[in-house]
Amino acid sequence: MLRAIIQEILRPTLEIDWQQVSRSFLGEQLRLTTNPITVSEGISYRTEQVYVPLGLVERKRQTQQEEDVSPERGSLLYEEVEITQRFEKEQFLEQVLEQGQSPKSQGKLIAIISKPGAGKTTLLQQIAEWVNKHI
Repeated sequence: MLRAIIQEILRPTLEIDWQQVSRSFLGEQLRLTTNPITVSEGISYRTEQVYVPLGLVERKRQTQQEEDVSPERGSLLYEEVEITQRFEKEQFLEQVLEQGQSPKSQGKLIAIISKPGAGKTTLLQQIAEWVNKHI
């Protein structure tokens, strides 16, 4: 008992403002993903100025594939999916994240899937900024 009291007294108290830490980290991350080539030419965009189209797709069940798929047929494994609902950014943020209105996960689990350069990182930055303002 005495040992526990002494350890409690000697343990330094460290209070961390996690909201401030996350805001600082977010600001740093936004700087890191800015294209250095366009910035050196005086061209820069804020993430809210970039449009990223959003669509809700239903998850398709994967069919059992042959064990060996040739490289020529590999891209056929990633068929296009049907978009069941389109969102504007604010509509997505409010409906899915704030109100939790997504068919299967109630806004608790989302996957952002698209081709390279389609805006996944930009969308995640926009979501992070929205969460930062609404917490």
